[in-house]
Amino acid sequence: MVMGFKDGELIGATNIPTPTDSSVTGNDGDTVLLIIGDGTHESTTFNDLSASDHTVTGNGHVKHMRTLRHGNVSSMYFDEVEDYLTIPNHADFNLGAGDYTVEAWIYYTDVPSSTEVYRIMAQGELEDHNGDWCFGFGHTAVWGTGVRMNLAIRSGGSTTDYVTPDLVVPTFVKDSWHHLAISRASGTLKFFYNGAEVHSVSDSLSMTSSNSSEIMVGARTWDAGNRIEELQGFMDEIRVSKVARYTADFTPVMRHNDYAIESTVGGNTYQIEGKLKF
Repeated sequence: MVMGFKDGELIGATNIPTPTDSSVTGNDGDTVLLIIGDGTHESTTFNDLSASDHTVTGNGHVKHMRTLRHGNVSSMYFDEVEDYLTIPNHADFNLGAGDYTVEAWIYYTDVPSSTEVYRIMAQGELEDHNGDWCFGFGHTAVWGTGVRMNLAIRSGGSTTDYVTPDLVVPTFVKDSWHHLAISRASGTLKFFYNGAEVHSVSDSLSMTSSNSSEIMVGARTWDAGNRIEELQGFMDEIRVSKVARYTADFTPVMRHNDYAIESTVGGNTYQIEGKLKF
């Protein structure tokens, strides 16, 4: 049998099993948002593959790129100049004080300087609305030296910053793919970098926006609608789950449009690139 690629998609493949393990497919009943690189080159259309099928709107110059992808048809490029995705508020994002996971694959083309922060995902305006929050990484004098991951939550009229220890170079290197995640289970919040737990803290703050604020990917809102802390680089497999997927060290999986990075057929392991067509 002959297999090949057409428009970035693997065609002619048969008898390749479809994984059912949610840790591999990445899209189960607990997934409330899943945005992957599934677009043609330079497309500005973005899809939520979760059952909720939330509307995802691209802003600025954010687009799909096939020149740098991590297994999927494309990856999503953010150039740090008013590039971000927005998703309208929905009950799916009323995380409250319950269990959840927020995660993404990141390829940053620039390591944040001593005054830069890049946001992976945020909800609303942290300075004004209880229950609004933002997740990202970078440098600020308040956090201490080095590059650190951060989750900030607005509660009771003030902001609580959870910050990891310094993710020292060469661990935090640019121009390569990294998996960043936060996961809360029964009041314990954990930060994971490339599957390794880097910080744990008790947390029961509510993450339900008092303003029914929208979700933003690649930046956050500040001061009556201005966007700040925009990401510079590529993102893929951006996922929000209403379950604590990670409670200990794990091996991150790039899911390749719902297929695992490796498929085993007849005792042989194959690297699968692109979207499978049958």
